[in-house]
Amino acid sequence: MADEVLIQVEKRYPGGGGVRGTLTIPLGGPSVTVVFGPSGAGKTTLLRCIAGLERPERGLIRFGAEVWLDTETGRWVPPQGRRVGFVFQDDVLFPHQTVRGNVAYGLRSMPRSERARRVAEILKLLELEALADRYPRTLSGGQRRRVALARALAPGPRLLLLDEPLAALDAPARQEIRRLIRQVLVRTGIPAVLVTHDRDEVLAMGDRMAVVLGGEIVQVGTVEEVWSRPASPAVARALGIENLWPGRVVGRDGDLVAVAVGDRQLRAVPSEDLQDARDVWVVVHPRDVVLEKGSWLAVEADARVSARNRLVGRVVGFVPEEHVLRVWLDCGFRLAAVITYQAREALDLREGDVVTAIVKAPAVRLIPHGAFEGTIPGREPSLA
Repeated sequence: MADEVLIQVEKRYPGGGGVRGTLTIPLGGPSVTVVFGPSGAGKTTLLRCIAGLERPERGLIRFGAEVWLDTETGRWVPPQGRRVGFVFQDDVLFPHQTVRGNVAYGLRSMPRSERARRVAEILKLLELEALADRYPRTLSGGQRRRVALARALAPGPRLLLLDEPLAALDAPARQEIRRLIRQVLVRTGIPAVLVTHDRDEVLAMGDRMAVVLGGEIVQVGTVEEVWSRPASPAVARALGIENLWPGRVVGRDGDLVAVAVGDRQLRAVPSEDLQDARDVWVVVHPRDVVLEKGSWLAVEADARVSARNRLVGRVVGFVPEEHVLRVWLDCGFRLAAVITYQAREALDLREGDVVTAIVKAPAVRLIPHGAFEGTIPGREPSLA
């Protein structure tokens, strides 16, 4: 299609590692496609294949109607012919050049007056005007990231690739760069591909995402789709969804199915891929768990109470995070919930307290056993 980038590649290294699978990136407007996965999964290799810095053994890369790579026909467009901006994990700034000189580096073929105008435009866009005559060694980590981003944008790329752009930055700098990247992409209309292993970056910056595990693109979709409906237990674990239990479908309750987890039952909205599966994985995102102080045993036993699940449990621990608190419960099985620090104070939650965990039926995702093997539901076709 003319309005997307199609990446269908297989790249392997002699010593191990690489990446394989299919990904599409929408064109025609600002969007961020996040390539997410643990370190060593193959994310950076995928990015380098798109940029032309790596040459896959097999595959097809097409930017709209332009073919950048086709191993069947031998078609190969080198990096300089792709007009792609690349922000590396390291800033890779020239220490002997000022900020202005670094930004101007890729514009040497322009007439001097046009080059000066473009540099001034990019410096303003990235809020670097006051730093134009400074050298990299005098800049903070966040400022150097902005210079690296400015240098990548200066030549007017059609696609921006960012490899862990927020790595090694402190929390305030990460938030500032996130804001700036989104702002710049909206203003310029440039689509971007962002590599990260940070779940917060996915949620803060992504429109679409591709999950890469073990050198394989295993799920592609909008951030909301992937986050709310992980295609396999492996994807759920990678996303940090700790609530993952083996279960068994034991019956139907109207439009819902009842699934046993240990000696408890949950109600869930069945998906098309469930079909007649009996043995399932049960996935509940911790952010979809609401806590109430005290026991609701009487209500829990009443099957007429809306489409909700109420699980009585005991608080067994807290794990502080940057902006939220993870609460671990014993409900007959371990259950994680995420609440704000203010919510903990309001509930006066302490270890040992009895609480009721409330989970709506649509938030309970059921994955048939074996979904992590072979074709994954919702996955775009990979190379055969």
